[in-house]
Amino acid sequence: MRPPVSVLPALTAAEVSRVWPRGLPPGHELPRDLCSVSAFKDYWHMVHGYLLPEAALSGFARVTFPRAGLVLTYPLACLWLQPWAQRPMLSVKVGPQIIKTAMESLKHLWVFGQQLDVRAELGNIAVQDVTAFLHAQLPKDIVPTPTSSNLDGPAVRRATLPLHEEEPDQQPPAKRSRGQSIPPTQGIQSEAPSNVPALAGMPTAPANSISSSPISASSNTAWSAAGIPSNNNNTVNSTINATNITNTNINTNLHSNIYSNSNTAASAKAAAATTTTARKTLLPTFLSGDFGRGSCRGFASYREKKEAQAGKIEQLPEVKRLRELREAIASGSLGAPSVAAPTYKEVGLSKEDVDLAMDAAFATFLLHVQSRVSNFVGEGYYTIGPCGEEMLAGVGLALRPSDPSALHYRHVSTSLVRALRHGKAMDQVLLDRARGYCVSTLDPVGGGHHCLVGGCPNDFLVTSTLASQSCPAVGRAAGLRLAPHLGLQSLPLPADGISYISLGDGSVNNAHFLSAINLAEYMQHRGFQCPTLFGISDNGICISLKGYSWLKKFTEQRLGMKIFRADGTSIASVYAATKEAADFVRRGSPAAVVYEGITRRFGHAATDRQDAYLTEEEIEAAEDSCVLSEECARLVEQGYAAYPELLSKMNRIEEMIETAFDQATQEPKVSSRETLISFNSQPEVYKTEVQKQISSLPAPPATPKSPQLMRQCMTLALDEQLSMRKNLVYIGEDVQHGGYYRVTENLHKKHGFRVADFPPDETSLIGVGIGYAQAGLIPIVEIPYAKYLDCGGDMFFEAVIMNWLSAGKKPAGMVIRLQGFDKGVFGGNYHTHNTLHLPPGLDVVAYSNGRDYARGLRNAIAQAEAGRVVMLVDSTDLINRRHLFDKDDAWRMPYPDDPTDIMPFDEVRVHGEGRRVAIVSYGNGVPTSLRARKVLEEEHGVKDVAVIDAPYLSSLSKGLADVIPKYDAVIFADVCKMGQHPQAGLICELQRRQLLPARWRSVAAATTYNPLGSTVTFLNEDDIVKATLSSLLFVPTIRR
Repeated sequence: MRPPVSVLPALTAAEVSRVWPRGLPPGHELPRDLCSVSAFKDYWHMVHGYLLPEAALSGFARVTFPRAGLVLTYPLACLWLQPWAQRPMLSVKVGPQIIKTAMESLKHLWVFGQQLDVRAELGNIAVQDVTAFLHAQLPKDIVPTPTSSNLDGPAVRRATLPLHEEEPDQQPPAKRSRGQSIPPTQGIQSEAPSNVPALAGMPTAPANSISSSPISASSNTAWSAAGIPSNNNNTVNSTINATNITNTNINTNLHSNIYSNSNTAASAKAAAATTTTARKTLLPTFLSGDFGRGSCRGFASYREKKEAQAGKIEQLPEVKRLRELREAIASGSLGAPSVAAPTYKEVGLSKEDVDLAMDAAFATFLLHVQSRVSNFVGEGYYTIGPCGEEMLAGVGLALRPSDPSALHYRHVSTSLVRALRHGKAMDQVLLDRARGYCVSTLDPVGGGHHCLVGGCPNDFLVTSTLASQSCPAVGRAAGLRLAPHLGLQSLPLPADGISYISLGDGSVNNAHFLSAINLAEYMQHRGFQCPTLFGISDNGICISLKGYSWLKKFTEQRLGMKIFRADGTSIASVYAATKEAADFVRRGSPAAVVYEGITRRFGHAATDRQDAYLTEEEIEAAEDSCVLSEECARLVEQGYAAYPELLSKMNRIEEMIETAFDQATQEPKVSSRETLISFNSQPEVYKTEVQKQISSLPAPPATPKSPQLMRQCMTLALDEQLSMRKNLVYIGEDVQHGGYYRVTENLHKKHGFRVADFPPDETSLIGVGIGYAQAGLIPIVEIPYAKYLDCGGDMFFEAVIMNWLSAGKKPAGMVIRLQGFDKGVFGGNYHTHNTLHLPPGLDVVAYSNGRDYARGLRNAIAQAEAGRVVMLVDSTDLINRRHLFDKDDAWRMPYPDDPTDIMPFDEVRVHGEGRRVAIVSYGNGVPTSLRARKVLEEEHGVKDVAVIDAPYLSSLSKGLADVIPKYDAVIFADVCKMGQHPQAGLICELQRRQLLPARWRSVAAATTYNPLGSTVTFLNEDDIVKATLSSLLFVPTIRR
């Protein structure tokens, strides 16, 4: 049985891209185990708990969710306003009423851009006539009626589809916002979908009906997508002028030679794909107006561009070498392999294994060729080449499919093998790769944000920052062994897995890699399991810097872990060495495997000027080095294949890749700022949901009732959360003994190695936090001093960008506790740093007191568990503060012992009832502002001053936006340096919303560095008083 479909938060935009009105789609359009009505019916029953009647299965639609990269097949009768999940579960006894129930709840259905008012037309419509009704409502410009006297169909005409205009009683478009609950989808996922919005042609079907049957190449057919006539020279010409939800006219030109007497089936498939519909068709259940805006190009545009540039394309080095390889295989003239290697039989590879690896090897080369071609004609945007490293397909055979991996962007063949071993169809795998090269929003890995290697459940993303995948891989290795030890269930990574990370030979010089191997070997030295396998491919050059045999010396003198070596030009050698290394690492120790003898072909990328650093002879020699031809010769020599079989394999894969690029280039690209912003982080979990979650956890330990220092409240809050959440871990430097500020005092004694010291290296520390999060833990990463965050800066930004980079699929939720911030006389600038990083997707919060810190920590951990990255900033001057004025003991506060008492990001605390002036601050600025208020009242007679404690700094909180308009003047008191102060962004947003009064001022710390033994550079009371008096003397100009 197939597993239930996952509910994804990205299901907020959808489009109907294809319809089959008479039964199920063709078998090749569905998963193999869902190719019959009875199987579909059973699957629906398993997932949703009720049976659909036969009448509901009379027609189907394909629905694409671009944000999720998901394509589902729905019964036509199940496209309605409200999801089934909101209706009572219906059993087979009332099955006949299901369609009627659905239709009654359906107000408007969008099919191919046409809004159908179903409810007004229901009347006495019979259940069996549902699909007929839908077809009758389709616009005639989309589905013309052919006549027996004119089989060529109506003349080509322009059809303007209606815009989506929201009616007063219509459900508003859904927005992706913090904490929003998105309704689940009820469809089934297609394994090999055709994602281009298309309506198949209809040769001789009755009026207003649609057929997806293959069409004979010899037929004169009335093409239904836009009245496209067929002709005798086998060419389809048409223009569609449509309108999408952005009120932008879309002109689509179709021109494609789709017929070929030598390949009727392929021609029919291309013909079906050529028919085009409006790009944005929305289901009301998932209304969204901010996705996929932009031009909708015709399906043939990519092929047209290639045809126009055919002569120049033939001269591309990759295309020339492909032609030579094909000719050599066809003629059987490859000869004997030039490099000795173990046989497949000797290393235990079956014919099926080798076939799979060669599929991936051919595909790697052919994908690269097509990526260069697509780039040449302006349709591809990623050209870093994997050629020369095709034999690393053997790595994919040696690892388990469930082993987590992070692959270097040149190691495409490894990724392809992993995907195929996961059961994905080759055409789907190739389409997904093409989407990456063409930055389609339907790319399941990056969503059109970036071209990334991966796509399987335990594939983790590698960015363009050199070797930055290394430390998180070590964290995953440690985490996948730690998590089961903590008694956790349903973990994302296997307890007996290994963490594989690959990189190029140049990357071993990078600090990321050096941090990672140091930590892996340190953990091994300490006796902790850290099953990390480093795969290093040595092609002898790092972009333009030659290797000079440095890698061999480096591995011998700097790596203390065990090293395995393989001939990187042989599948058998790569497989054998990797398998041996993986078996060794699976016992708990790290190791490295070096793939030697690789030659980089065709340069680093299309922009690489090889002739600036290589001679013509060196470039020619690299291009001549073809590992594919060598491996083909081995296959034939060892009886694993014959030349005709290899040629057929290569041609078949090449055809699939060209089809994939044809499709991927037509799919939408990112064109909406709002959509990109929505992926900055996972949706915020609302307060009520956090409270509900906490209520289900074990009871917290008892806490003292007496007032506590802020530091003591922080310790109590950490102890509370560690006691309630088994998946919470706390890591840092010098935290086991209590830390520099005693915040973690006694926590290690109580919670063991869930509170753990790591070596003083912020890069590996934050990297481990990422890996822990990906292994199913909730990490709190303590950075000892705010300035030290810069030491691990790139890892910090990697953690924050991961949700956006993966289009929400691979977040790295964690809490970063940043201490050693702001005012103090000890340590100088490096221990009193008062500048903050605020990248998109990061929640930055700076509390001013222990009570709010405890409440906020509860919320922060819940948000991290949901995938957000939250940074709590601790002001040193507040940690042990007791008094506000004299000896009033005002800054010691009772601990909030109710664990459901949380402080969401939107909450602000207002001190005072005044409405004349508001002083807005955070952290240590709050007591400073309160002291300034006293000076204003007592020395300057300024009354009615309120102090607003607004700890959330990443964006304008709702609480602050709500209270600001109540005041005549507003003073922003920021403890960070002027010009780098977070409140500047809040001020801009308040001004944009016209919420700021005419009188306002901003004051911040001095734009210099903080000296040892002095507090002169920090925000002080006098700064705030002067700014307040200045604002009150200001007379705003009234413009008429």
